[in-house]
Amino acid sequence: MENVNSLKEMLLELLVPKLSEHGFKRQGSRESFLRQHADRVDVFQLVFLDGKPGWRIQPNVGVRFDNVENIFHHVSGFEPKYQGDTITVGAPLGVVLGSTARGCEFILESNAELASTAKQLIMSFEEIALPYFSNWSNIQTIDSALNDDPSLRVPHLRGGLAWFRCSTAIIIAKLTVRKDYNRLVSFYGDVMAVDNKGFYLKRFDSLTKYLENIEWNKPNKIG
Repeated sequence: MENVNSLKEMLLELLVPKLSEHGFKRQGSRESFLRQHADRVDVFQLVFLDGKPGWRIQPNVGVRFDNVENIFHHVSGFEPKYQGDTITVGAPLGVVLGSTARGCEFILESNAELASTAKQLIMSFEEIALPYFSNWSNIQTIDSALNDDPSLRVPHLRGGLAWFRCSTAIIIAKLTVRKDYNRLVSFYGDVMAVDNKGFYLKRFDSLTKYLENIEWNKPNKIG
């Protein structure tokens, strides 16, 4: 295991120079790289899975808006130590491309493959990840994707549980001062009432009550 861990570390270090050219810094000893903006953080993360032998590596992208996440964590139930790691939008690159996480995966089994694997990862970063960060760099774009038609499935916007989708969507609807905000509260409340037998409904209701007292800096109204 020591050998594969060394292999992982060498690969990550090979990525540092190229990613730093785009403003990304490695997050300590972790497998993720962050780029800070005034209103958000771009995240490029590598998920290392046991390749039996070596590693299967799946690149993930995410964008975190602190104003959204700070509201979300008033009711999220996440332990404080994990709250700083959540993202507002994001997914494995394979999902971004319309496939599954394994749709964009790289194999690393030996030192001889380090250079070629790093080159492939950098290519995926430049061709897929960077455009993703650009596309989802403002909260209005995310609002449109989630709330123009709330019945549509948007798998790479805080995917997984319907609770994540509904909570993110209603927070952003509030922050963008949507004219149809009350309709969206009703729509997402109905979703929460039936999803997981209503397990998250009380949490969603707590979120909307908290949002009633939120003051925002009056961005352009949309919706």
